[in-house]
Amino acid sequence: MQTRKTAVPLRGRAAQGERTRQAILEVAVHLASAEGLEGLTIGRLATKLAMSKSGLFAHFGSKEELQLATIETARSIFVREVIHPALEAGQGLARLGTFVISGSAMCSEKFSRGAASSQRRRPNSIAGRAWSGTG
Repeated sequence: MQTRKTAVPLRGRAAQGERTRQAILEVAVHLASAEGLEGLTIGRLATKLAMSKSGLFAHFGSKEELQLATIETARSIFVREVIHPALEAGQGLARLGTFVISGSAMCSEKFSRGAASSQRRRPNSIAGRAWSGTG
């Protein structure tokens, strides 16, 4: 018999740490979308957020982990802002129209341009592996 794991709400310092991590990732997604993942460094992000490098490093541990978390956050935003509305729009042209409109809005906000340009510049980078599905 399998047991189901239930999510336990975070409290206190753990909850604050998760809120801080999410706030960092929101800024990281916007920075990476404009400049690519290669431009996303712990030092640059710390400066942008007015945090210490060590404080930011504590949330990720390495530049690679920061980049991977940024990609995952961008994916989650895409699913929330594009995929879910399209699935809720019904079938056929309604779904396709919602997908195109939502996707166009995301593109105009430059969410994917930076990561795609990183992949073209360095196909073996984190972005390149993530975009190719080998990461």
